[in-house]
Amino acid sequence: MTSPSSSVNLGATVTLTPSVTGSTNTGVTWSVDQVNGGDAAVGTITSSGIYTAPGILPQPATATITATSVADTSDGGSVTLTIASGFSIVVSGPASVDAGAGATFQAAFSPAAGSNPNLGVTWSVSGPGCTGAACGSIDGNNAGTAEAPEASYTAPAIAPSPNSVVVTATPTAEPSAAASTTVTVNPIVQVQISPQTIQLPTGGTTVFQASVRGSANTAVSWDLNGVSGGDSGVGTITPSQSNPNQATYRAPLIAPMAGSVAVDARSNADPSDLATATVTIASSFSSVVISSLAPSSATAGAPGGIALSVTGATFVASNPGPGSAILIGGVARATSCDSSGDCTTSLAAADLATADQLAIQVQNPDLTMSNIVSFIVVAAAASPTQIPLTPSAPTATNENIVVADLSTAGSSAPASDVNLNLVALGAFDTSTETCSLGGNSVPLVRPASGTATQNICAFSVSGLDPSYVYTLTGPAPADITISATAPLGLGIVQVTLLVPSTAATGARTLFVQSPALDVTAATGALDVQ
Repeated sequence: MTSPSSSVNLGATVTLTPSVTGSTNTGVTWSVDQVNGGDAAVGTITSSGIYTAPGILPQPATATITATSVADTSDGGSVTLTIASGFSIVVSGPASVDAGAGATFQAAFSPAAGSNPNLGVTWSVSGPGCTGAACGSIDGNNAGTAEAPEASYTAPAIAPSPNSVVVTATPTAEPSAAASTTVTVNPIVQVQISPQTIQLPTGGTTVFQASVRGSANTAVSWDLNGVSGGDSGVGTITPSQSNPNQATYRAPLIAPMAGSVAVDARSNADPSDLATATVTIASSFSSVVISSLAPSSATAGAPGGIALSVTGATFVASNPGPGSAILIGGVARATSCDSSGDCTTSLAAADLATADQLAIQVQNPDLTMSNIVSFIVVAAAASPTQIPLTPSAPTATNENIVVADLSTAGSSAPASDVNLNLVALGAFDTSTETCSLGGNSVPLVRPASGTATQNICAFSVSGLDPSYVYTLTGPAPADITISATAPLGLGIVQVTLLVPSTAATGARTLFVQSPALDVTAATGALDVQ
């Protein structure tokens, strides 16, 4: 049997010529790799000897074609052909794409003359500074012209660092012939500020909130009319210690000649990206001014019924009335004003359901309005914040701890009577029903084996209740568990601990959380020995 060549490209054809001697019957049957007539994986052959190579490169990349004599099936001849890919592929598309935007890429095939490779491709995207979804997504379809499959790529919302990705088309016909192109992802940083416009009297204050999209660095810096932190002419702006993307603006005592001030929140990732709010300032505004809130914040999820005290100037007392009204989010609430500088309302559970900013304003009976001051609803932490300290590392820096005000800060009762605070901790003797409160840490002695039950007692002037949430610092999962709590009277509660022999030694902190989500702690008050 003869072949015009020793190789054939994918999808191409070659005609083989059999030679039968010694018999008047010169007919033959054909097979490819021992498959009669062949198949799609190894190629097919017709009864007249025309072999068509497969569209996908087999492994190994050869095909053995056999012609078997019809007259004597034990007699035949074979030829082995090398199967070559016979094509090239090039990926094309835009050299850059904006973060979050889409682009179309094309994989153009250039098959050799007469060949017909499978034109399917698998699309993928990767990058030197990203993996998975952080590189973006590509749909991997095979739309487009017959020899140029297309795919739609969507860049990630935040550009990776370095800001480039590689779009690759891997041909089904021969994966080793994959082609790719490098794409630059242009960072698109968007800064938003709230409120965008506001009116303030001279000396008035308000809170601004900024957010950053399109950058892993979401921090901002604040300036007034381009002056970092401001000055006496335009006022001052002070970032919150717990949230740098929140800042308090205080208007100057004398209105600026321009009548307004630009408050800029600039992205720290790219200072050229900023959002601007406009504050209009005039001494002719209403003299109704809010100077402070108590509390100024609360934890999301608190049950409500929290007294909110608003301090300021030029309020109208409720007696004889009508008096001023406190507005929350523009809606008037039941308000009691004891004087021209002090009004009180109540925050409901609905106000505190989720982390947010509540706009607080006072409206006098003549409809004059005060400045707006934000009440911050802080997101509730899953568990108390723990900062591990060791003898070799006794301090911690650059820790961002967000602490909401006590829910009782707006109450008129003495702080020592209403504020949740652990005054003392001690051992509790169940045999004598006595609690030994003191200033020293309480030892928790581990048993030689198994688990020991130990009881402690805790005291607060405001009173502790078994319904409060009690937790201990320590490893996760917890090695020491709290099995029960019980009231002992006079603001004292009994806490029963289960201490296993395997518990880690060292100082522990007891956290207590009230139904209003106030949290207090006795740091290092327990010592596991």
